[in-house]
Amino acid sequence: MSETIYCLHCGNLIYSKYSKKFCNSSCAASFNNSNRAPRSKESRLKTSLSMKASLPEKFPYTKITFNKCIICDREFFHKGPKKTCSNTCLNKRMKIIGTNNLRIRRAKGENFSFRRKSHLEMAFEKWLIQNGYVKSINGYLTEVYFRKPDTLYFYRADFVFPRYKLVIEIDGKQHEKSKEQDKLRDDALKSRGWSVERINYKHFNKSNPTFGDKFISIINSSS
Repeated sequence: MSETIYCLHCGNLIYSKYSKKFCNSSCAASFNNSNRAPRSKESRLKTSLSMKASLPEKFPYTKITFNKCIICDREFFHKGPKKTCSNTCLNKRMKIIGTNNLRIRRAKGENFSFRRKSHLEMAFEKWLIQNGYVKSINGYLTEVYFRKPDTLYFYRADFVFPRYKLVIEIDGKQHEKSKEQDKLRDDALKSRGWSVERINYKHFNKSNPTFGDKFISIINSSS
């Protein structure tokens, strides 16, 4: 059963099953501060001096400073220090930073793929393992990245067979809308001496015995 309690500050009735002295935080602050002695001038001056001492001599963003862009070397003025002169240079800088981060993660051997493997890719890899193909430099590799020509971006290859210089792409239904991009990607890889074979989702069936023969013919044609 709730106890009848009145607020110590405003006298309003408090409807609560807990023992409370105030109806809200405002009443609690007003009641507690009413009995507090006012601060002296010396105390307020001491607080002000300590706050000023913690601040820098010149606040960094109150003055227009002379800067030089680290991307295009253009000189410009801005309120405070800035490394790039425009959004275009800022985007270039962020791409460089992202590329360097990818290189560091690749050197550590981390998996830096931004998406999970599709069901088709996982099924094809399972078929490779069942048929004696080992995931190694002499067998096959997954999630291999090739740099795009004259850019900071990468192509991601589904399956790479370094021994045969062969790239196999497992195309799902979404690739029907990106045939032009896929052709540009294939041409870029072929210009580097790689053979590219695409296996459509309609033709991939690991339980079909003819699929194994087709895959072996692809390997033989690349060797």
